[in-house]
Amino acid sequence: MRYEVLGELGVIDDDDGGGGLVPVPAGRQRLLLARLVAAVPRPVPVDALVEDLWPGGDGSRSALQVIVHRLRRRIGEDRLVLDVSGYRLVADPGDVDAVVFVEAVQAAWSDVDLDPARAIATLEGALALWRGSAYDGIGLESETLATEAVRLEGHRLDAEEARFSASLALGRSAELVGELREVVAAHPLRERFHAQLMLALYRSGRTADALDAYRTARGVLVEELGLEPGTELRDLEQAILVEDPVLSAPPAPFARPDAPVRPAQLPPSDPAFVGRDDDVAVLTRALTNGGRVVAIDGPGGVGKSALALHAAHAVAEEFPGGVLYANLRGATPGVTARDPAVVLERFLHALGVTTAGTGDVDDAAAELRTRTTGAGVLVVLDDAASPAQVQPLLPGDGSAAVVTSRPVLTGFTASARVHLDVVDEEVGVRMLAQILEDDRVGAEPEAAAKIVAACGRLPLAIRIVGAQLLGAPRRRLAATAERLGDSRARLDELAADDLAVRSSLELGLSAVSGEAATLFAYLGVVPLPSVTAAAVARLADLPLGVARRRLDDLARARMLVELGDETFAMHDLVRLVAGERATAALDDEQRRAAVLRLYRHYLASARAVALAMDPDVWEVRLALGEETDPQADLPVTVADGIAAAHWVTGEIATVAAVAQATLAATHDRSDVAALLAPLFAAIRSQGMGASAAELYVPFVEAPDARTRADVLMLLDSAVMREAPGAMARAAERPLAAARALGDDEMVAHCLNVLAIGLTRDGRHTDALERYREAVDIATGAGLEHARRTVMPNLAKSLGHLGRHEEAVTLLESQLEGLEGRLRAHHLGRLAGSHLAVGRPEAALPLYSDAIEQLTRSGHTLLVAIYTWHHASAVKRLGRLDEAQELRRRSLDLVVGVGRITAEEADRILADDPPDEPEELDVFRQI
Repeated sequence: MRYEVLGELGVIDDDDGGGGLVPVPAGRQRLLLARLVAAVPRPVPVDALVEDLWPGGDGSRSALQVIVHRLRRRIGEDRLVLDVSGYRLVADPGDVDAVVFVEAVQAAWSDVDLDPARAIATLEGALALWRGSAYDGIGLESETLATEAVRLEGHRLDAEEARFSASLALGRSAELVGELREVVAAHPLRERFHAQLMLALYRSGRTADALDAYRTARGVLVEELGLEPGTELRDLEQAILVEDPVLSAPPAPFARPDAPVRPAQLPPSDPAFVGRDDDVAVLTRALTNGGRVVAIDGPGGVGKSALALHAAHAVAEEFPGGVLYANLRGATPGVTARDPAVVLERFLHALGVTTAGTGDVDDAAAELRTRTTGAGVLVVLDDAASPAQVQPLLPGDGSAAVVTSRPVLTGFTASARVHLDVVDEEVGVRMLAQILEDDRVGAEPEAAAKIVAACGRLPLAIRIVGAQLLGAPRRRLAATAERLGDSRARLDELAADDLAVRSSLELGLSAVSGEAATLFAYLGVVPLPSVTAAAVARLADLPLGVARRRLDDLARARMLVELGDETFAMHDLVRLVAGERATAALDDEQRRAAVLRLYRHYLASARAVALAMDPDVWEVRLALGEETDPQADLPVTVADGIAAAHWVTGEIATVAAVAQATLAATHDRSDVAALLAPLFAAIRSQGMGASAAELYVPFVEAPDARTRADVLMLLDSAVMREAPGAMARAAERPLAAARALGDDEMVAHCLNVLAIGLTRDGRHTDALERYREAVDIATGAGLEHARRTVMPNLAKSLGHLGRHEEAVTLLESQLEGLEGRLRAHHLGRLAGSHLAVGRPEAALPLYSDAIEQLTRSGHTLLVAIYTWHHASAVKRLGRLDEAQELRRRSLDLVVGVGRITAEEADRILADDPPDEPEELDVFRQI
């Protein structure tokens, strides 16, 4: 599939050989596609896309997921993927006309003097790709795309300049005059065009016109900018006035110097190198299409050197001047980074420079550029420490360099950059098999996969384990997998000969301050899957600004990965190193205090999120546990229920880790229950209830009855989505505990859950009795909110018994004063009762109101259910197309939270789906 942006945005599908245009609707779908195309092959952070697609600030991640889903249906599910860095369009840079254009222009510049005819052919082909203004026809404004369009327009003008220069070099002066006048009129402030017009006129025998062209250029520049012409124009005018002979004819093309020697310093490629096909393609394409520098960066042990050597071997024959190689030792344990002066001396010697140098780095660097300009030399600079180390070692035009480093080096322009990470499981297993050279991987595939997982999919770790197994040909992979399963000893296992994961990973700490290294130790106190800057500030007891700066230091040293929104993550093996540092650098009391500070941060955050999601349902639960301080504990700030839902989805795994660490530090299950209780309703509303059940199970055996009953009450909701009868059975335990406590509110809640289970089992009369009992208990205890919570379910039970009008009367009597989710439930049940007795027109506004209430509070899956109900009411009125579109919208929401795939949604819609959402598995499990 090809993407055209040099004009109106277009997608051409070449997969079937037809080259058909793929229609993408104007608006946010087209804007999303354009943003992704502009970034190929890099991902675009989710928050950046939300900000660009909704510049007014009214966007959200869930809304973006809907746009993504719709775009995937246009271009293919596998062409738009999500990883930890954001959304990425799966495409080669060569599939984008803008990339092809820029690479062609860069390649042509080196030929303008050497082979101007070839340069003209290349440039004319590149300019022919333009069909109008870049990124035209998007339908929405984007500051990012506007900047990109300006950049591309600058390259287009550069291409025109290069084409004119090449044509002048071939003596085509007279035929260029008319075209150059048009270009100068269109771009009067571009001095190079004025200079080319002057030169073309002079060489055509029109000296007076050439001088007049200078006066015109000067007048424009003075009037528009208040500036005199630059040196190039002034020098050209003077040369014309004195009829300098150098202007009389085009210069002869430079000849490529004959290289006295052809260095071949490239080390052998790693025989275990597998995978990385996309990265290899990016590098080799850039190197063989005139790219001067390509860069590879990434954490220690991910295989940067192996990739660089593999790519360099693949293109070595394209560089007639040979290959120079240097390991710059920027991240070699125990070794000082190499002095560029020493490397320059060795490079120049390899190129045949035998005279002693001056010792001046700048002079030696200039000599290297001279010797390599036009010579077709490939320079591989492995393991660079800094831009200052790399700059003197870069070759001249017509040669190329490959640079690898841990940090991203920004002191030079790279034609391509590859940001390397760990390999996927399949590549890791292939790598292990390649190292072993026997059939053990094929005989024990599951054990091989466990080994790769224990290695964190880090190539260095896989190589170490492979070396160990290679030296023990009779050892079963299962035995090695078992040994690596002990995280406490894993780093000790991952060492062989001169290779060690621990020393490689720890090297990053040598590049940061002592304060940042101490923060790294604190990050090892609790093994968190991800963590925010605010949480780290509380963990290490630092001001937020200080924590941010030290986190940035660790990220630059590749000890952390920034995920966006001031959120950071560690590689699995780096996390083990941090754990060792925490034990070594912090005493028991410091680690315990850090855990408790982190606990208070997440306790305060959990309460803030619960209040934003649904303040009524959980206000009684917020009294559990100790008080928190909004100033000291730095809780998350959530603007509304939607933001709160996003926080729950992104942070639940971290909350689980904090809960377990708190339990280990305090042995107090009540405190941990206080952290988990407020979040359970929010977790379930995002379709995560079943998996969250495992999080709550350890606290069923809490020593005090109140905590035990509270957690049991939460758990009954997690299991109620299972087989028939499971929910009713699950509700018996917390009900018994609540009765023993004499807690009327909890008894009413458990009776409500029990009745829901009976309804699902078809026992409607029994369910109605339990609902009435719950209402009586809540009324007697003055629990108005609890009573109203039961009412929509009681009304639904009446409906199951055919008493719909009674249900309508009951629900209408309860609406006054209701807000949020509780009001939405009443409205939804009332709409359903109207629909059951043939009044769809009465149901429509009620469903709309319910959906609006739930959307504001971030209850995505409930919005999906009521949208489906809304579709059923619309269908009853004969508006079939509108009904189908509402069902599509409902399923898009379910797809957006990952409950089903887009293909499953399409199948549901294609199979004449039922009117009742509960008849579909996807909704029955919510």
